Amino acid sequence: MKVYYNESCSICRTEINLYKKQNIENIEWIDITNNKIAEKEMSKSSKSLLRRLHVKKKGKIFDGQKLFCLFGKIYPNTNFFIIFLKLQ
Repeated sequence: MKVYYNESCSICRTEINLYKKQNIENIEWIDITNNKIAEKEMSKSSKSLLRRLHVKKKGKIFDGQKLFCLFGKIYPNTNFFIIFLKLQ
């Protein structure tokens, strides 16, 4: 699974660092800031990628609510909606 995130955004970086501390295997963290390869892999513009977190798993792309449902399955001991709201 690949997680595409905006490292230049302090909120995104803080959220991703929380996920990384869980040490879940098989997750590749990809900073999309000025990353043409990520744009090509996701078939999305830089502007579109920078707007939200994206995950690519088994060829499918997740974002928005579907992404949080997927993360809830991967990180069952963490309430990501609460953490996300605290970061705002």
